[in-house]
Amino acid sequence: MFVPRTLIPIAFLSTLIAGCGAAISPAELGEEADAVTGGAGRAFAARDADFYCPAGTTLVSGPHVCASSTEVVGPFPKAMIAACKRAGGGSACDGARWARGFALDLRGGGQCPAGTTLDAATGYCADGNDIFGPFLKTHVERCKQTSSPAVCETMRWDRRVVPRGATPPPDPNGPVASAFNQKLVDYYAQRANYDRVYDDVMGWFGTTKNACVAFMSTAMRQVGLAVPKGDTSLVTLDLSRWLEGRGWTRSRSADALRPGDVVFSEDDPSWPGYPAHVFLFHSWVDRAAGIGKVVDNQGFLIDRNIVGYGCCGKTPMAYFLRAPN
Repeated sequence: MFVPRTLIPIAFLSTLIAGCGAAISPAELGEEADAVTGGAGRAFAARDADFYCPAGTTLVSGPHVCASSTEVVGPFPKAMIAACKRAGGGSACDGARWARGFALDLRGGGQCPAGTTLDAATGYCADGNDIFGPFLKTHVERCKQTSSPAVCETMRWDRRVVPRGATPPPDPNGPVASAFNQKLVDYYAQRANYDRVYDDVMGWFGTTKNACVAFMSTAMRQVGLAVPKGDTSLVTLDLSRWLEGRGWTRSRSADALRPGDVVFSEDDPSWPGYPAHVFLFHSWVDRAAGIGKVVDNQGFLIDRNIVGYGCCGKTPMAYFLRAPN
């Protein structure tokens, strides 16, 4: 959190300016000072065993793809193919399998692969009439009743193949309850957009250390919410109050967390009333252990203990805010 200027001598501002984590324990300061790291996303959560993957591949549940140790199964969305060709992939970009690391990088870390959005009618990620797997095993079997196995065992179908009313099991994270939160997570969980936020923050704040509010407010501005500069873009409490003053609702229930919710941690013990950290919730990694994927100044789609201390040594969630519909 950002320490209010009125509470500290000016001589200490250079060391205590705090996007998050100033004037707190060494462990917490270390948390907020972490360098930016990479990560991977997930498209849609369900039991791994429910989905079909071709022989020799398994479901990678983070980015939600079928992959071997070296390849990811396609076909891939048009936007990914175009990016592949821009990167010099040539005719190989039209192939049904790509090198694993390359494919995951081009996929991005959003809920759906780059160039696609979640289609409410089918429950799959879609681009026009194309929907993208991995698909449920029950849908693959139904597909085979009207189409060839060569079609049904791929990762791209005509959306009309999915039986009417036979949508996949609901995501345990649930749909995002707010259009703005959906927009925010779709944007901020794409690596290229995260890098844009990083560059913006470096331009006016100059460091990732103690910069959680700077990162969050910048991401919000980049998707159209005019968060003012100044303390609202630097102080956890100020950002929280500003959002709640515009109709954002507060919840303390981890069970109610949805992708795109803006999470505030428990207070900095040295500054009661000021959350020590703010981050974007992306998805659960291990709900029972309270561990989730988040995006913040410390890294892109990193693991964090959201409830308790199941991993990572971070300050747990106090509450989250969600935009009005």
